[in-house]
Amino acid sequence: LTGLANRRQFDAELARELDRAARFGHITSLIMLDIDNFKHYNDHYGHQAGDEVLKALAAVMRRGIRAIDVPARYGGEEMAIILPETPPAAAFDAGERLRRQVAALYGASIPAPVTVSVGVATAPEHGDTPATLIQSADAALYEAKHSGKNQVSLHRLQ
Repeated sequence: LTGLANRRQFDAELARELDRAARFGHITSLIMLDIDNFKHYNDHYGHQAGDEVLKALAAVMRRGIRAIDVPARYGGEEMAIILPETPPAAAFDAGERLRRQVAALYGASIPAPVTVSVGVATAPEHGDTPATLIQSADAALYEAKHSGKNQVSLHRLQ
């Protein structure tokens, strides 16, 4: 549907990238995006409109990243982007750009405004394995969702 890497491909690519980053002393950031109120959107506008939102979000992701970045559909309405050699501030800025571009999608095939919440984490600071980095990005995403949605949150160490 989206043309993005699937969860299995994402998991393999994240493991490879974290291994490479550890070997060469690089950092890697991870962005997790979730479409706000997507179930309500599907229920109200129909699944075809929901599919159009997913396709439009995938297009925004592909246009808004570098060739070395890896966008993926993580599951359902949740997307992820692996950002090799990207410090936290730059990853946060990338997440904010994506958030703004998604908010501007309303129009032709998108019948109502759409927003995303975004979580950002960076290895090795926020986790040095795929599981811990995903957990950190998910925690940041949870914070963005529970702080009002339509925003970007950078993982904070406890």
